[in-house]
Amino acid sequence: PVDIIVTPTRVIHVNSSTRLPKPTGIYWNLLSREKLAQIKVLRQLKAILEKEQGQELQLAEQEEALPPLAKRGERGTGKKESAS
Repeated sequence: PVDIIVTPTRVIHVNSSTRLPKPTGIYWNLLSREKLAQIKVLRQLKAILEKEQGQELQLAEQEEALPPLAKRGERGTGKKESAS
Protein backbone atom coordinates (compact mmCIF):
# COMPACT_ATOMS: atom_id res chain seq x y z
CA PRO A 1 0.00 0.00 0.00
CA VAL A 2 1.22 3.44 -0.91
CA ASP A 3 0.08 6.99 -0.25
CA ILE A 4 1.63 8.62 -3.31
CA ILE A 5 2.69 7.34 -6.74
CA VAL A 6 5.24 9.49 -8.55
CA THR A 7 6.03 9.09 -12.24
CA PRO A 8 8.20 11.30 -14.45
CA THR A 9 5.09 13.25 -15.48
CA ARG A 10 2.55 12.87 -12.64
CA VAL A 11 2.08 12.78 -8.89
CA ILE A 12 -0.90 10.66 -7.86
CA HIS A 13 -2.27 10.83 -4.32
CA VAL A 14 -4.00 7.56 -3.48
CA ASN A 15 -7.42 7.97 -1.90
CA SER A 16 -7.17 6.80 1.73
CA SER A 17 -10.65 5.27 1.61
CA THR A 18 -9.72 2.89 -1.24
CA ARG A 19 -6.12 1.93 -0.47
CA LEU A 20 -5.14 -1.24 1.35
CA PRO A 21 -4.25 -1.03 5.04
CA LYS A 22 -0.57 -0.60 5.84
CA PRO A 23 1.20 -3.54 7.47
CA THR A 24 1.59 -3.36 11.24
CA GLY A 25 4.98 -5.07 11.30
CA ILE A 26 7.47 -7.17 9.40
CA TYR A 27 6.30 -10.38 7.76
CA TRP A 28 9.29 -12.45 8.84
CA ASN A 29 7.79 -15.58 7.28
CA LEU A 30 8.09 -13.94 3.83
CA LEU A 31 11.67 -12.81 4.35
CA SER A 32 14.38 -15.17 3.10
CA ARG A 33 17.73 -15.69 4.80
CA GLU A 34 19.31 -14.37 1.60
CA LYS A 35 17.36 -11.09 1.78
CA LEU A 36 17.93 -10.78 5.55
CA ALA A 37 21.69 -11.06 4.96
CA GLN A 38 21.49 -8.00 2.69
CA ILE A 39 19.69 -5.72 5.18
CA LYS A 40 21.69 -4.95 8.34
CA VAL A 41 18.93 -3.16 10.25
CA LEU A 42 16.59 -6.15 9.85
CA ARG A 43 19.29 -8.54 11.09
CA GLN A 44 19.75 -6.33 14.15
CA LEU A 45 16.00 -6.08 14.77
CA LYS A 46 15.58 -9.85 14.40
CA ALA A 47 18.33 -10.46 16.98
CA ILE A 48 16.70 -8.04 19.45
CA LEU A 49 13.23 -9.58 19.03
CA GLU A 50 14.54 -13.12 19.36
CA LYS A 51 16.38 -12.20 22.55
CA GLU A 52 13.28 -10.54 24.02
CA GLN A 53 10.95 -13.38 23.03
CA GLY A 54 13.39 -16.20 23.78
CA GLN A 55 12.68 -17.95 20.49
CA GLU A 56 13.81 -17.83 16.88
CA LEU A 57 11.65 -15.96 14.36
CA GLN A 58 10.70 -18.19 11.43
CA LEU A 59 11.89 -17.01 8.03
CA ALA A 60 10.70 -18.12 4.60
CA GLU A 61 11.36 -21.75 3.71
CA GLN A 62 12.43 -21.05 0.13
CA GLU A 63 15.49 -19.10 -0.91
CA GLU A 64 13.57 -16.02 -2.06
CA ALA A 65 9.93 -15.62 -1.04
CA LEU A 66 9.60 -11.99 -2.09
CA PRO A 67 10.10 -10.85 -5.68
CA PRO A 68 13.65 -9.61 -6.23
CA LEU A 69 14.24 -5.94 -6.94
CA ALA A 70 15.95 -4.86 -10.14
CA LYS A 71 19.66 -5.43 -9.85
CA ARG A 72 21.74 -2.28 -9.77
CA GLY A 73 23.51 -1.46 -12.99
CA GLU A 74 21.27 -3.59 -15.19
CA ARG A 75 18.63 -0.97 -15.90
CA GLY A 76 18.64 0.50 -19.36
CA THR A 77 21.45 -1.62 -20.79
CA GLY A 78 19.39 -2.36 -23.88
CA LYS A 79 20.36 -6.02 -23.72
CA LYS A 80 17.66 -8.61 -24.06
CA GLU A 81 17.91 -12.28 -23.20
CA SER A 82 17.55 -14.60 -26.14
CA ALA A 83 15.16 -17.51 -25.83
CA SER A 84 17.12 -20.73 -26.26
